[in-house]
Amino acid sequence: MRKKFLFLFCTLFLLGVMAGCSEDPKEELESYQKDFGENVIEPVHEINLELTTALNSFNDGDANDEEVVLSLNEDLLNLIEKKREYLADMKEPESEAGEEYYEALVSGANALFDYYEKSSELIEALADGTTKEMTEAEKGTSDLARERKEKEDVIRKLQEKFEEEFEVEFEPGRVL
Repeated sequence: MRKKFLFLFCTLFLLGVMAGCSEDPKEELESYQKDFGENVIEPVHEINLELTTALNSFNDGDANDEEVVLSLNEDLLNLIEKKREYLADMKEPESEAGEEYYEALVSGANALFDYYEKSSELIEALADGTTKEMTEAEKGTSDLARERKEKEDVIRKLQEKFEEEFEVEFEPGRVL
């Protein structure tokens, strides 16, 4: 009888410890948002801003900037590849809410990355001066911009839902 009681007590104790180890959905959601923003979105937007600045200078007629634009374009593509890998290696969510939010963030980030990659084709076509490729790339960027906006709307709706449900405070401003 004593062994059964000890076994039951140990089992309940271990279940309690394991339940205490699982992450609170609020903390998990906040953690994903912070990690996603700092390690994925911000670095990609920083290099894209540099590229946009160089591209504007190139468009103003400074032919010396073509190499800078193409170099930054290559840097952006390499960074996107690293960030895709980073997303794939992120810790799996433990809660249902975390999983839903994680999937929306990854889907949104991939839409953003696809948009930047298509924009990269536009930049290369601009540097080459090929009108047909520029037109195709422009159409592609418009479609991908629309898709990115839709993904961002999904993320914002989830944020509103989780703000109510778990009292999570998401940072205002850009999601993607």
